[in-house]
Amino acid sequence: MHDIEVERVAVVGCIGAGKSAVARALGEILDIEVFHLDRLWWQPGRYRIVGAASVATHTMAPGEFLQLEEWIAAGESWVIDSGVANIGVRLARADTVIFLDLPRWICT
Repeated sequence: MHDIEVERVAVVGCIGAGKSAVARALGEILDIEVFHLDRLWWQPGRYRIVGAASVATHTMAPGEFLQLEEWIAAGESWVIDSGVANIGVRLARADTVIFLDLPRWICT
């Protein structure tokens, strides 16, 4: 039997695929901090998104977000859930990648 250490897990999938639930469960099992990138990217609060301008108003600036993601990925251990934006940052450091590749009709 081999001892495999899992320290950096990237959970990737479309909106509604269950990334957050999988990430939370893995974080508990592995006792590793979980980062939900969507929660970090969007500003807290309630608002209605009606187009690109409203998205830009309620999200972190792209360069600032990339720096935050790079800082998180540089850590020794983590579970990060997110879509495919900036995926290379996470994949370059992850020792485990879970793709939730579900049909679009399930992810709504």
